[in-house]
Amino acid sequence: GLEKWYLPLEEEEEVVGAITVILNAVTNKDLKNSCLGRLLRSSFGAIEKL
Repeated sequence: GLEKWYLPLEEEEEVVGAITVILNAVTNKDLKNSCLGRLLRSSFGAIEKL
C-alpha cells in the first residue's frame, strides 16, 4: 500500500507538480473534484493507519 512507498523529496515535488498541472487543465469543477477525490481515495486508508 501507499504507507510502504518512499519517494525522495525531489521526486515527490515532481509528482505533485505533475498532478497540479493536470488538475489545472481540467476546467469543469465537478470533473476536477471527482478526479482529485479518486486520486486521494487510495491514500485515505494509509493516513488513517498513522
